[in-house]
Amino acid sequence: MFQLLDTKESLKLDIYPRELIPGELRRSETVELFKGVYLPIVCRTDAALSKLIWVDKGSHRSRRDLRSIFRNCSPVQQESIRESARSMALDQLLETILTESDEIR
Repeated sequence: MFQLLDTKESLKLDIYPRELIPGELRRSETVELFKGVYLPIVCRTDAALSKLIWVDKGSHRSRRDLRSIFRNCSPVQQESIRESARSMALDQLLETILTESDEIR
């Protein structure tokens, strides 16, 4: 994993050269990030599942990211995330994270 930071645009990109979720690279969407610069961007459901996997590995920062991504998903996407979490045996963790507060304590 490595990161790119564009200070002019205030944009940070996390680059992961492998798939955490089978088929995620195939489902990515190509987006023009900068004029003439096209990059594959992971879809929302795979982004949420990646955050869930990172939380399972110990990342506390990913918990809030996951809640934010999940809230911005359609009901169909949310159900897809829940189904995939079940298949990865992470459904209990997902539900726990979704019920947590975004408040800073």
